[in-house]
Amino acid sequence: MAFGNANMGVLKSFTTSTATTATAEETLASYAMPANTLNRDGQALLIRAWGITAANGNNKTQKLYLGATALISTGALAANNKDWYLEALVVRSGAATQTSVGNGQANAAIVASDVVAGAEDLATALTIALKATDATAAADTTLKGFHVEMLQNA
Repeated sequence: MAFGNANMGVLKSFTTSTATTATAEETLASYAMPANTLNRDGQALLIRAWGITAANGNNKTQKLYLGATALISTGALAANNKDWYLEALVVRSGAATQTSVGNGQANAAIVASDVVAGAEDLATALTIALKATDATAAADTTLKGFHVEMLQNA
């Protein structure tokens, strides 16, 4: 593996608070990954997002996505004023295949690891996103940070 390539490193990072505005699933943070960013097998992305839930017993869900593929989710939890964190490692295994593992913490508990076989076409531009669903009221989920990093260049 070659390190130090100009395509490696932080692709997107911010720490601006963004709260949900509705009860349907909505995007709180995203990165428009250019086509062919992962152009060789073995290249990897690390995606992280974190925030806090409102102080109530409403169900809230946070999910990380690569394109249309959900990588990891907190699940619908009645988290009352709790921090949450999600992380996914995505590795290219082919031109239109990826393998990923995600984990996290929500409602003061570990989010079970999830291994996902993705089928996103990496020759096209894709959106990496953190999406949230508040079942009862807007502003039940607040994003505090979002970070996308290219880890290796095979």
